Amino acid sequence: MRKEVLLSDAPGTRVLLLGNEAIARGAIEAGVQFVTGYPGTPSTEIMETLIEAAPHLDFVAHWSVNEKVAFDAATGASFSGVRSMVIMKHVGLNVAADSLQQLKLIDIAGGFVIVSVDDPSGLSSNNEQDNRWYAKFAGLPAIEPADLNEAREMAKRAFEISEELRTPVILRSVTRLGHMTGDLELGEFDRNRREPNFDGTRQWTPFPCLEPERRLREKLRQAGEVFERYEFDVYQGMGSEKIGVVGAGFAFNYAQEAVDRLGLRGEVALLKIGTVNPLPNRIIHRLLNHVSQVLVVEDVTPFLEEGIKAEAQGIHRPIQIHGRKSGALPEVGETILDDVVSALADVVRQESPDRALPSDVLLSKGRAEQSTAIQKLIPRRQIGFCAGCSHRATYYALTKALQNAGIKDPIVVGDIGCYTLGFYPPFSILQTMTSMGASMGTSDALAQLNPSRKVIAVIGDSTFYHAGMPGLLQIAQQQRPVLIIAMDNSVTASTGQQPHPGTWQLTDERTVIPIEDIARAFQIPHVRVVRSLQIKRLIRELEEALVLDVPAMIVSRQACALEPGERWRERTVVAKVDAAKCDGCLACVEEYGCPAFVAAEDGEGKMAIDPVLCNGCASCKIVCPQGAIYLERLEPEE
Repeated sequence: MRKEVLLSDAPGTRVLLLGNEAIARGAIEAGVQFVTGYPGTPSTEIMETLIEAAPHLDFVAHWSVNEKVAFDAATGASFSGVRSMVIMKHVGLNVAADSLQQLKLIDIAGGFVIVSVDDPSGLSSNNEQDNRWYAKFAGLPAIEPADLNEAREMAKRAFEISEELRTPVILRSVTRLGHMTGDLELGEFDRNRREPNFDGTRQWTPFPCLEPERRLREKLRQAGEVFERYEFDVYQGMGSEKIGVVGAGFAFNYAQEAVDRLGLRGEVALLKIGTVNPLPNRIIHRLLNHVSQVLVVEDVTPFLEEGIKAEAQGIHRPIQIHGRKSGALPEVGETILDDVVSALADVVRQESPDRALPSDVLLSKGRAEQSTAIQKLIPRRQIGFCAGCSHRATYYALTKALQNAGIKDPIVVGDIGCYTLGFYPPFSILQTMTSMGASMGTSDALAQLNPSRKVIAVIGDSTFYHAGMPGLLQIAQQQRPVLIIAMDNSVTASTGQQPHPGTWQLTDERTVIPIEDIARAFQIPHVRVVRSLQIKRLIRELEEALVLDVPAMIVSRQACALEPGERWRERTVVAKVDAAKCDGCLACVEEYGCPAFVAAEDGEGKMAIDPVLCNGCASCKIVCPQGAIYLERLEPEE
């Protein structure tokens, strides 16, 4: 029922949705005709929603192999005059940045919206990059919603703004907004469908350079005027307040709540900033003309704080600006309500030392200290692979192969994906990891500069297609003796099992392009494919490849244990521990680490296997030195 409502042209209907689904709904209402992107938490659900909607509403939506390819594809759609959207997480914009910096100089045809979902605190990422700076760097209009209804409305209106200015528009969101659930009021569908028509009479290039650069600056000046019409920025004040609180995007919700908690509603001026670039100077000046102190609440970096400080200096107002840069709020990490309450209370005390504030909310610092103390008492949960994960079997086989081959001090280069957990116990085998696909280029240089040590590069299947192939080509061309282990579970597993060009479970007629075929085409001399859970064979293949003095690739292949199409087989066996043989050596935990291993109930230090967690992959049977693990066939359910 929820899906039917989401896809229906039913303005005024209210429905419970994720923030990411609200962005997708806004694109649908705008009449988007071409959507692509690359999966990455916290942005994935936007694209998944649109892929599901596409066949019902007759538009194109598909995953691309990486963010640059996605960006370039959406560019082609825009050049054809149709409304296009490209979706990625914050670090994905780094991959697309080259195309971004060129397209900004070209007058586009169809509306082009770039959705970047930032991840404050790096909750699902290896950094907390703030992509508002990309908007400023590129000189592109950018907007940022504060709630679900704004997410829908901004996604919808961004296409109009893009077409009026003939330039891409960036829509920035954050994890908390994307993954929150709330009540959304649906808007009306745009029925003005545009027929694709590429104009071959004009040149779609940024040459010569200077004239497009001048046009870009003029577009940005016009963007400020266009933004004012949409009223994405909201000022709440009488004009006599001495304190102003400014909130950017989703962080504005914390600013509002802090004002309410301190009982300051009506006593401080509130300003919500939804237009990231250019900043809304007029409404900012309206605040700055009467306040003496401003608290800026925003996620990740002091982007808005620095902008407001510059505006205050420009109008020669000696205003104290508080925020992340000043130290009033933490320099890093996502916005936390208690921090905002404490910072605002401090500002109030500076401005009005005798102003009484509610005593309970002034304990927020104490609550933070209490929370820290409690966290120290809670046992830290070990991060690890899912039960039945093929990556566990591959790392186990690698550790055994290194021992058997007598290889001392290897260099093991990691990459980004589920298999990045190889940094952690029980394997703790990876030593480097930077960006998507970097294991290839990094291992190439390490092999060249460390000829006496064996270099092993680990890469996942989706990452290989995303950005690993150019580096593999370099390894092949230079003939570096790197062993590449391609961990192929057939999907982009860490973001929710999205397909890629090597996904063999595809039910449509798209061509599957196996990793090993690419490696052979690149003239990698030694290429082998092994089922990950055939651990003995995998160990033998790795041993053979480790001693070669040429590039080698082992494709360790097994479907993701969580992949719905595989699940796996219906479970026919479950692993058990023979208590009579188990001597409590803990090799199963310390060397393999499957979460299905639990302490036996007899309390004698022996191990057991939780039948609910065990998915019957049978890979752990080889691990026990006492041969205590055995398999028991399950009776089929009635």
